[in-house]
Amino acid sequence: MRAEFEIDHIVAIQGQVYVLVREVDGVDFVVSRGTRLGEALIRPWLGQPRALDERGRLREDLLAFALKHPKDRTRFCVGERVMLETVEVRPRPVFSPEP
Repeated sequence: MRAEFEIDHIVAIQGQVYVLVREVDGVDFVVSRGTRLGEALIRPWLGQPRALDERGRLREDLLAFALKHPKDRTRFCVGERVMLETVEVRPRPVFSPEP
């Protein structure tokens, strides 16, 4: 599964780097282990930061991804478009004992 985003901000808080993005194509997506933003692995976490627009209204168009490795921060530039690539998540089969 792939979705395209535009990078709005890159922030570091207490050693964790977050890439704040805006959706470009509006595709549904899932964030799980193994998901990549561009070439960088991200944590299986998705947030919606509290940010205000120029009129002081809450921006609802931003999402935040947490980089798994903070050093990957250098792979990103504000304004750049990147692809989110998600590993398809499937439930484990449930086995029942033979009667």
